[in-house]
Amino acid sequence: MTTDYYSTLGISKNATTAEIKKAYHKQVKENHPDKNKGDVKSEEKFKKINEAYQTLKDDNKKSAYDRMGHGNYRQQESHGGQSQHGGFHQAGGGQGFEDVFSDIFSQFGFGGNSRNQGSENGDILRRVNISLADAYSGAEIDLNLPTHKKCTGCGGTKDAKRKPPTTCSACGGKGFTVAGNGFFNVKQPCRTCRGQGRTVENPCRKCNATGYESSTSKVSVSIPKGVETGTRLSLSEHGEIGDNGPGTLYLEIQVEPNNIFDRRGDDLFITKKINFIDAILGGYINITHLDGKTFNVKIPERCQVGTKLRIKGKGMPTGRGDNYGNLWMITSIELPSKLSKKQTKILKEFKDAS
Repeated sequence: MTTDYYSTLGISKNATTAEIKKAYHKQVKENHPDKNKGDVKSEEKFKKINEAYQTLKDDNKKSAYDRMGHGNYRQQESHGGQSQHGGFHQAGGGQGFEDVFSDIFSQFGFGGNSRNQGSENGDILRRVNISLADAYSGAEIDLNLPTHKKCTGCGGTKDAKRKPPTTCSACGGKGFTVAGNGFFNVKQPCRTCRGQGRTVENPCRKCNATGYESSTSKVSVSIPKGVETGTRLSLSEHGEIGDNGPGTLYLEIQVEPNNIFDRRGDDLFITKKINFIDAILGGYINITHLDGKTFNVKIPERCQVGTKLRIKGKGMPTGRGDNYGNLWMITSIELPSKLSKKQTKILKEFKDAS
């Protein structure tokens, strides 16, 4: 049975942005691969949790998901995020039916998009380059990241006199206002409370009414084995300050190319030169891996140029327990630049005997 994104995170369809985020962090903590090593089901659930959150945290994606349903939305995503709706083509960041009309309304002063875009969650994305060796072995890297603590001036209340927030008088606590001319009615985030439904009477100047004091500090980040370009790691409360407090920092991994090994999924490829005697009679060759360890590879007799030899379990970590991909060694023949008289004589005898 197919489970929709709301069920995956354990929330209702009416969940707020803060509730979605809270549910996501709870599920991640319970199902993180580091906590459930070797549990394939837990790893698959972890992927589904991230997939669900990436959609539901984004107002545009969430609206499309609610409109299209689970199956149709996933099918659209698998085809590059393109769909057709009532003659309006929507792809990626393009405009759909609702966006076209909301733009028209805004030109006449009727407000913008009906989706609540006034509440910023403070999530940010940062790209980090790592070596292929770090992707193979895993690593600890130190990064200067935003850190936040509750404001000493207002104690995190956002109010200089530490008074609790009051219901917004502009929207009546709804978080949005309605603009229209009797024919069209359009919702828009309340500008007074920025969609929160509450305001503070004495905004704290020390923290600019965010409730937090921010600084930058060095944070050690664990890079798990087997990550690849595009993998995202989440660090709670290291984003920017949003309307509901510190957001999440997402680190997107960029694995740099290696001049010896070529990565293709979970497999590694390396080209090695072997001398022509070993190519004919067979032999062994040493390979130094990404972690600095060396091992021998057997060369079969009559080995041809371009032969692919598979070394099982010497590829990249797959992230599924202790499993690894394969290493493929592609052979090329190295000819000697000089021959002694004895070697030349032996080769001529070999030629005559062939």
